[in-house]
This record gives sequence, C-alpha cells and structure tokens, in this order.
Amino acid sequence: SVTKSKRQGVQHLEKMKDVDFLDLLDELRDETGENFRLDQIPMTLKIDGLGGRFGKSANGRPFFESSRSGPITKPGAFTAHMKSQGINDEEKIDRAVKYDQLFDEIMDAVNDIDNKLGKDFLRNVKVHCEILFRPMAVEEDGKMKFVSVAYDNLPEGIELALIPLFVEQADTGEPHPKSDQIKAALNKIGRLDKNCMFIDNTLSKNKEIDVTGIIRP
Repeated sequence: SVTKSKRQGVQHLEKMKDVDFLDLLDELRDETGENFRLDQIPMTLKIDGLGGRFGKSANGRPFFESSRSGPITKPGAFTAHMKSQGINDEEKIDRAVKYDQLFDEIMDAVNDIDNKLGKDFLRNVKVHCEILFRPMAVEEDGKMKFVSVAYDNLPEGIELALIPLFVEQADTGEPHPKSDQIKAALNKIGRLDKNCMFIDNTLSKNKEIDVTGIIRP
C-alpha cells in the first residue's frame, strides 16, 4: 500500500540543456516578476549523504525505503535479499548488514516520533530525506564522508541524522498538502530520545539575491 519512489538526481546548471535552462528562466520570472530578484524563493543546502524515505502506510504500518529498495517493513530484509540472490561478496554483504541496522534505527525513530507528535502524524506519509548514518561513513581527517563531501562528525551519542527534504502521500506518491508543516514539525524536534536527530538544511538569507547582473531578463 506504499508506492515505490524513483531515484531522482539534481540537475546541475552547467549540465542543463539550453532549452531546459530557458524553461528555468521562465519559471524564475513567473516567481519573481520581471526584476529577477530571488527574495521569495526557498533555498536549501544539498546534503551528500544516503538517500532514503520513511513514514507509515495508510493503515499505519511503518516502512523504510532506500534509493533503490522500494518500501521495506520487515527487519533483516536487505541481507535476506542478498542471500536470495546468492551474493557472497563481503563488501556487499557488509553494506546490506548496515542497511538492516539503519532500518532498525529508522523504526526506533518512527516510534519516537509517535511519542512526540502522535501515532497518526506519519500515517500515509512518506518523508524523503538525506541520511547521515555513522556506521556507513568513511573516516577522513577526523571527518565523515558518505559519497564525496566530508562533514564534521555528528554530536556525541548521535549515530543517525535525518535531513527532511519533502513529503509525499505514501499511497499515491503525490505531493503531500502539508509537506512544509510536516517537515517543519520534524525539524523542530531536533534530537530524538535515543541516538537520532533531525537537521534542518534550510538556508537563510539576509537580503534578496539580485541576478540581473548575471542573466539578462
């Protein structure tokens, strides 16, 4: 009863096709008017961690979904899948074991969210997020790296950081009408009861960004 989400990458400006870039300019003009001052457009920091989703189905069953797995509701599913495929590669098995550990941590986080915000808060909700899970990081000069960017270590006692990006309805995959409110409520929690925390990646700006000197409207 939970739709599988497709992995979606970020379109970089320098790699964008000309026609897509022109479409972007049209969108910016629609959002800002003819002056192209970007004072009302929300901005977020791109986090280079592990892509994931979590929430509950319409009937209230918790789930976790990696970038490619589809919704997972049972512990041990990642290693079970590896065994069913006959995969014996130690590195891949180790990563599957860590994904199973991550699943357990996410389920604990969902339980803590229930305690703080109510059992129906995540019902039929899929939260897309970036994940910083300490056991899956590579140590580099006292920092932790998941893909290509090295970050400061998480606070003492924190093994898992969740950075909410946007929210969908779990059963249809359509944008959730309360996406912004759900994301704000999760970020407001900050640290959960155990070893997990939420991080807000919203960028604040103290003045408008004027791009008229860069792009001729």
